[in-house]
Amino acid sequence: MRIKGGSGRVVVEVPKKKAKARRPPPPADSYYRDGFDVAPPKRVPSSHTKATTQAVVRDLSAKGRARVKEDEQRDAAQLQELGRLMGALTADLVEGVINHFVQRPEGQRTAAMLVLGALTGALLVEFWGVLKGDDALLEQADSIEVLEQFVTFIEDTEGQPARRLFGTLYAL
Repeated sequence: MRIKGGSGRVVVEVPKKKAKARRPPPPADSYYRDGFDVAPPKRVPSSHTKATTQAVVRDLSAKGRARVKEDEQRDAAQLQELGRLMGALTADLVEGVINHFVQRPEGQRTAAMLVLGALTGALLVEFWGVLKGDDALLEQADSIEVLEQFVTFIEDTEGQPARRLFGTLYAL
């Protein structure tokens, strides 16, 4: 590929055939040609530079604050939707998800179970973090007692999503 420029125009040339590294480049007439115009840069008078810079900074700051607010609202809405889904989990479903992941190798897991597993896993991490502290789950991650306590908690809070999610990131 060759790129040529000058007088406000850029030309890109791509070889029609792939050239081997040891051969000389193909002749100029064997290139496809395409071009596009380049707009000349606009000059800002030096007397307006300060005002323009301040206006741009104000504009970008306002847009940035609006974007952060939109992101926070979207994130809060997504967390609430996840909270509603977590609040609707039943003990039977959670037990089925755990068994699915324990009994099946990675290649045999269904897409639906992967989604449910991610949702259940996120709730397990929040549950354990609220009850025992953030580091406790890492210390006892292999313990079957953690899963038994989690399933019991899900069973005890069925139909009570606000109680189930109290103190978590997903609180309703």
